[in-house]
Amino acid sequence: MKSRWLYWLPAVGYAAVIFAVSSIPARSMPEGRFWDFDKLIHAGEYAVLAALLWWALARTTKLGRWSRASVAALLAGLYGISDELHQSLVPGRAASVYDAIADFAGAVTAALLLAILARGRRG
Repeated sequence: MKSRWLYWLPAVGYAAVIFAVSSIPARSMPEGRFWDFDKLIHAGEYAVLAALLWWALARTTKLGRWSRASVAALLAGLYGISDELHQSLVPGRAASVYDAIADFAGAVTAALLLAILARGRRG
């Protein structure tokens, strides 16, 4: 029998990767047009986090799909805010309200899509 906490490992591991990347000082960040899509990158990374949280919640709780979507989006969005605060402590980086909004938008979008797609299905 699997331990229920194992279902949380992907989300926790992914959050650790976000933290590690956010810890890179600005002078070490790659340059180029890739970063022109900064807000889409933020939305995408937090959409993935929300999806991983959704998956863990589906396997470890009895929450309905809309409650699961709400919790996944809220947890991912709050982690995005904490990540922005963390970046304010990294040399050459700064916290951005707009990045936090993009993080939350990505999390909410993914959670809503998963709730809609889960209609009539368990998990």
